[in-house]
Amino acid sequence: AGDTFQTVVLHSLSSADIGQDSTGRFVLQPGFDLRSCLNSAIVAAGITCTRKGADLPKLTELNAALANH
Repeated sequence: AGDTFQTVVLHSLSSADIGQDSTGRFVLQPGFDLRSCLNSAIVAAGITCTRKGADLPKLTELNAALANH
């Protein structure tokens, strides 16, 4: 489930608008919804826990579960 959680968080971050501040640190631009990102990761991890082995949900399965959440 931890791998699933991390995968979904990284997927969300990869599609986010990331910039750099004046010190060169990476920052998320306004509009990134951290709560939604973490909720998606939690739901995906929960789906994984209902399965045998390392069977991560497909994005379509996750989206369907989030629509019913």
